[in-house]
Amino acid sequence: MLFNSCHAWLRLQQSRLAAWISEISCLSALCYNPASEETTLANFSGIVKQLSKERDRLHQQLSGLNAALKAFAGLYRANNGIVPRRKMSAKGRARIAAAQRARWAKARGVAEVPKKRTMSVSARRKVATSQRARWAKVKGGKKAS
Repeated sequence: MLFNSCHAWLRLQQSRLAAWISEISCLSALCYNPASEETTLANFSGIVKQLSKERDRLHQQLSGLNAALKAFAGLYRANNGIVPRRKMSAKGRARIAAAQRARWAKARGVAEVPKKRTMSVSARRKVATSQRARWAKVKGGKKAS
C-alpha cells in the first residue's frame, strides 16, 4: 500500500517538474525583449533561483522517499537465496581434512596400515594364567558330572 502511494507521489512530482519545464520554455519566450535586455536578465535570474529552490526541495523529498523505500525493502525483502555461512570449529575442519586425506590415500592405493596393538609381557602372562584357571574349572566340572 505504501509502495503504491509512493509511486503516486513520484508521478505527481514528475508532473510538477514537467510543468516547471514547460513554464520555463514559455517564460523564456515571453521574457525575450531585445529593447530591454536588463529586464530579461533579471527575469532569467529570478527563474533560475526559483528552479534551483524547487530542485533542492524535490531532491530533499526524493532522498526521504529513497530512505523510506530502502527501510521498507529491508524489512519485507526475502533472503533472495542468500544463506548465512555456517561456522565450523578448527577441530571439525581438522577432522574433515584428515578424513579427506585418508580417502585420497585409499584411492591412490596407499592405504595406511593400522598399527597393531601389542600387550606387555606381564599382561599376557596374567591373561594366560586366568585362561588356564578358567579351562581347568570347566574341565573339572565335566569330570564331576
